[in-house]
Amino acid sequence: MQTISRILTQAVILLYAVAAPLLAQEDVVRIENWRVHTGDDPRWASPDFDDSTWEASSWPRRHGSVSRFFAGTRWYRATASIPASIAGSPLAIAVGPLDEVYEIFVDGARIGTHGSWEPTPTGKFPALLWFPIPETAAKGPLVHIAIRRWTGATRTSFQSLAFSGTLHAPHAPEIGPANVIGLQQELRRASRLNSHIANLIVHIVAFLCGLLSLALYLARQGSRENQWLGLALLCESVPLLAGLAVSQSDLPIRAPVAAVIAGLQYMASAVWPFFLASVYPRFARPLRWIAVVQGLIAIGVALSYGAMWPFPYVFQQAGAWFAVLTAGAIAIALLAERSGGEMAFLAGTLLLQAFAQTWHTQLAGWWGLAEDARYLRLGGFAIDARTVTRLIFAVTALTVLYRRHRREQQRQSGVHRDLAQARLVQESLLAGREAAVPGYTVEAAYLPASEVGGDFYRELAGPDGSLLVLVGDVSGKGMRAALLVGHISGALSNERSRQPAEVLANLNQSLVGRVSGGFVTCCCARFDADGTLTVANAGHLAPYVGGREVEVEAGLPLGVVGGVEYAESSLRLDGPFLLMSDGVVEAENAQRDLFGFDRTRAISTKSAPEIAEAAKAWGQNDDITVVTVRRMG
Repeated sequence: MQTISRILTQAVILLYAVAAPLLAQEDVVRIENWRVHTGDDPRWASPDFDDSTWEASSWPRRHGSVSRFFAGTRWYRATASIPASIAGSPLAIAVGPLDEVYEIFVDGARIGTHGSWEPTPTGKFPALLWFPIPETAAKGPLVHIAIRRWTGATRTSFQSLAFSGTLHAPHAPEIGPANVIGLQQELRRASRLNSHIANLIVHIVAFLCGLLSLALYLARQGSRENQWLGLALLCESVPLLAGLAVSQSDLPIRAPVAAVIAGLQYMASAVWPFFLASVYPRFARPLRWIAVVQGLIAIGVALSYGAMWPFPYVFQQAGAWFAVLTAGAIAIALLAERSGGEMAFLAGTLLLQAFAQTWHTQLAGWWGLAEDARYLRLGGFAIDARTVTRLIFAVTALTVLYRRHRREQQRQSGVHRDLAQARLVQESLLAGREAAVPGYTVEAAYLPASEVGGDFYRELAGPDGSLLVLVGDVSGKGMRAALLVGHISGALSNERSRQPAEVLANLNQSLVGRVSGGFVTCCCARFDADGTLTVANAGHLAPYVGGREVEVEAGLPLGVVGGVEYAESSLRLDGPFLLMSDGVVEAENAQRDLFGFDRTRAISTKSAPEIAEAAKAWGQNDDITVVTVRRMG
């Protein structure tokens, strides 16, 4: 809120630019010529010190040090003539943005400090500042100025701090009336910040796009493309927005907060490859290696700022060059692949982003362009091409992912429709088969684990008053198992035998060569009018009668080999009869406990729907089929 308040305040000050006549330039003295010397000695602040042997130099045109790799203290000395028109009035000195720690002396008296010198030099963000000159100083027509400055090559121009525009307003120190100097610095600060409002808006939009992408990921639970895109956009936009707040505050630049901001911004280059790998799986392996290298560079940048290493520029340049080269190579590879359509467009925007990064970071520096000249101008606003191309790439990526999502939704919708139709067909094959046999009641429950199941059951009434009941389970799941269930249902419709062993043998022959390495288990039981029960089993769970498990010989599953003969077991039906699939005993709860045989035995005399619902409530993870038969009277 303080940052927003300050921005608004500066905007209001800018509106009062009509007061420009107050800034009479003849009353302001700009000091361009200086004497410079490396080292540190308190005596150099004295107005009587002889600096004739020092190097003559004009005031630096950049906020940074003369050399990116210089770390130490420099002194600047100059003499200015005060116009008679302002002599005797309250004076002040204005200083442009300077890295990193400095203090100003006028006629030997220290009048201001930026940053802190103890226990180690720690700078704040370079700012447009002005310092009142005490009445005890600057008494004569000549004023002696000395500036003690320490630089450690922290390079505060990295984008997350520089995009506020403050660094793009350097000027030589100026002396003038205090009211004029103060208003002039405020106008400069507001003008530079307002000229970069467009960049601020772009970064806010990028931040919102990142949140939107993460929201889509959370909503869809599994869209890795949206996850990586959202993280990449937040890694880029959050440090820039935080950097704006830091640049408008008094926080120390070389504190851990600056290390986090710098490291997080460069970490974005390690996240983008994961997004590209999710979009282009063909390039996943090299992209992951690129992400590892960029991650190490980001850690190096963060440590350089946090541990006060003197050469973060090495890591920054390595990261910039590596990001440019890899982005360009990936884009060219994708375009050469002729993927066409939206993928080619996405690759084109990636190539455009790589070019903008190269221009701003490398080419413009080689050609000696000032930092301010590296920005596009639009209606008084300074536009960072890197920011715009990143946003274009982000919007393009979001559009591509949205179109993909829509196509996937349509495909999934079609698949769900087909599965729903398949389930209706399967239910029609299984339902409506209740056989009306005098003396017996049959109940069946069928609960597939997905749209279509691999279990089946069948009830066949015979002309001799007998009842034939089968329950089976196809190995595997999905459409393949459902198709085999359809085949089994057709084979049973044409079955003429009433002997369980023969029914299983015939069904086995029809399945040989159709199960594709799988198998089918099945149990077949015949109920005669006099209460006799005959059972044959093909690798299926044994049935229950009257609450106890019936011991029957378990033959080979169906469809494995041909020519199998199955044994029959005969017994009296002296209680409720239960046939079920293994989905009942293998039901598993959240604690990984199985429903098991003991619980199944305890409820084996209940109705089929009650048994099926009990297993489902315990934790269904497979198809559940239950058939119960009771003898009436």
